[in-house]
Amino acid sequence: MSQNTRFHPYGSSSPSLNNLLGQTEASGTLRGLNNQNKRGAGGDSSPDVFNDTMGGGSSGLFRREPARTETSPINPILEKILQELGNLSNKVSQFETMSSRIDQLADATSILSNKVYEVNDTVSSVSSRQQVVTLSNKVDQLTATLADLSAGSDSPATSPGLGANRVPTATPAAPWAVSIALKERVYQLAYALVGEAGLEAYTAIQVDGNVLQRSLFNTIKQRVQAIGGQWVVQHLPPTIDGFQDVPAGKVYNKLVKDAGKHAREKMHLLVLTNIRNPRDPSPITATVPNIKKLVHRIADQCNTNPESLDADALWSQLSWGHRLRVAYLRREAMRVVRGGGNIWARVDQQLRKMRERGPLYTTAFYKLVYNQDCALFEGNVRFTDIPAQVNFALPSDGEVEVEMNTMEPQPAAADE
Repeated sequence: MSQNTRFHPYGSSSPSLNNLLGQTEASGTLRGLNNQNKRGAGGDSSPDVFNDTMGGGSSGLFRREPARTETSPINPILEKILQELGNLSNKVSQFETMSSRIDQLADATSILSNKVYEVNDTVSSVSSRQQVVTLSNKVDQLTATLADLSAGSDSPATSPGLGANRVPTATPAAPWAVSIALKERVYQLAYALVGEAGLEAYTAIQVDGNVLQRSLFNTIKQRVQAIGGQWVVQHLPPTIDGFQDVPAGKVYNKLVKDAGKHAREKMHLLVLTNIRNPRDPSPITATVPNIKKLVHRIADQCNTNPESLDADALWSQLSWGHRLRVAYLRREAMRVVRGGGNIWARVDQQLRKMRERGPLYTTAFYKLVYNQDCALFEGNVRFTDIPAQVNFALPSDGEVEVEMNTMEPQPAAADE
């Protein structure tokens, strides 16, 4: 290699400057500028850097030349090119570094995948579902413990000094909510009680400021409370100093009222069997069931016939009071069909009247209604066959008093 030739850092395989710049107008302009000092008419005595190749010949790009008094305009261009080539080299190095990191990430992913397979194998080896649940519960407990420790740690600015007594902070209690078990029990009782003869009211809770202990609402609550034991503690609203929590009590009372409302609506539809369907105004051509079949249908629909007894067997187990109450409710339902009004407002009003008149009046009234029901509906009568002018009015006070006289006890016969 000639001493006057500088070694090119990219070797003989680097493209010539002509190839780098291309046959453009700019390269022609630069060549013209480079050939401005011509000697004689025959051409240029200075080296042509655009015709020589990089690293080849005695007139190479980096050949040592005598110092010139003026700066060649080509040097900034070459420096720019070299700078860009250096930047490109740096980019290549960065890509190599990035590639190395990608390889490391791939290795870490492979390790994590192996760990997942190990966990899957461990879970697969568990013999029963209960063991999996137990393992899951332990993980949940550990997570909760770590969360408590993290939440309980104080910042340095607010943490107490050594030896200071920590005062435990009370966790706010969650609002009381109705459990599924309580809701099911309340609705079950409501359907079972809606036909009982001892109820004093179906919608009213108190009269003239006096609480009706045997109203449907209060009777449901009493039956729930009578369950007793841990069940009551677990499902009923909490008590504070003997008094029920007010917000929780309101939620519970609404549950009982809703259950009573659904039970009343159910009973109303049942006593209207083959009389009228509020959801279908078309006439009903089927016969109205007699009282025995009606109470059997009510028991089946309200889930109060757990042994699935037939009509005769169930009838023999029912009290007279229950039979009388169902007959009376059907009578009020027919009055509403023919005369309008609200059935339960009528029922509550009549029950109050009978309480005021006493047990003898009540018994005579029920007996008249029951006998009339049995005489009218023997199982072969359609409601459409009953004349429209029949309004199914309740027995008058005079009729009840006549019946009361027939029911008065007779003096006992003298002993012989």
